[in-house]
Amino acid sequence: MAETSYPVAGGGAVTDAAYEKLMADVTGSGLIGAPTVSSLMYADSTGRQIKLKALRQAIIRGFRWETDASGLTVPVPANISGYPRLDLGVLQLDRADFRVRFLLKQGVPGTNPVAPPVEQNTLADGVWEIPVGTVRVASTTTTQANSGLPSIAAADVTAMDYFLAPPGIVTHSARMPPAKPGQVVTQWDKGRTLAAYGDQYHLIGENGPRVKLAVKGGWDNANVWVTRRNGFVFMHAILYRNTPGKTTARSTDIVLFNVPDEYRPHEGPLMYLAGTHQDWFARFYFNGTTGDVGILGYDNALADNHFVVIHPVTWPAKY
Repeated sequence: MAETSYPVAGGGAVTDAAYEKLMADVTGSGLIGAPTVSSLMYADSTGRQIKLKALRQAIIRGFRWETDASGLTVPVPANISGYPRLDLGVLQLDRADFRVRFLLKQGVPGTNPVAPPVEQNTLADGVWEIPVGTVRVASTTTTQANSGLPSIAAADVTAMDYFLAPPGIVTHSARMPPAKPGQVVTQWDKGRTLAAYGDQYHLIGENGPRVKLAVKGGWDNANVWVTRRNGFVFMHAILYRNTPGKTTARSTDIVLFNVPDEYRPHEGPLMYLAGTHQDWFARFYFNGTTGDVGILGYDNALADNHFVVIHPVTWPAKY
């Protein structure tokens, strides 16, 4: 029985293979940058060739790849088969020398050609690839092929840009960083997890506390609760009236309590809620703008010691 740990304490050497094992699951594999930039692989009708943008970077299982200020021009093999061909551009980590290179893998011509598969071999002597785009290569005569045809146009290239997401962070809800596409942020004070799409955050997970709400004077709030779960608010309420000697005429509009801003609907100013007054049906309302919840429709006078019940209800929450 034995154990292994690396990098070795005291500055011992780390092989490329050991480095890959150490970093592959930490860094992931993909392009570096925001997906709003133009695609890495493209063509511009300047010959039987495709091009890679200048000053672009990628990480493949911990190994960094870059293009210089001139970018990269890659010739496309001729196709005289009589059928179109679909080639695949990949960034390939070759474990023979642990270098990452761009490679254009040639497909098999056919009536409906299919691009070659991506290889992701976990063996030490294999290769690991991520796709960056496909290129459709029309068939030509031998004479045309010898003259550099077909010229590859922009429409012949389909980009497959896989970007690495920024590292996830944990922070306070009042100290949120600017949204970066794909970044996941956990708000430790709110128990919420958000993911950035474009320049905005969207809630993807939440486990908020159960909160008792204060009620208006003359009512008992022992059973008025709201909670947030995964972008939704759940609310239920049972209120007892505690106003000795007071009776209110039927269908009088009475505000019962107020819902704090963070529990109000994501959109929509007004909702009607179902419930009961004693043993009779009653109608309630929720003003999503002000947060006021009240009783509006009831057929019998509302007296001291009467209770009202708002049936459990849910709605999309603000985030």
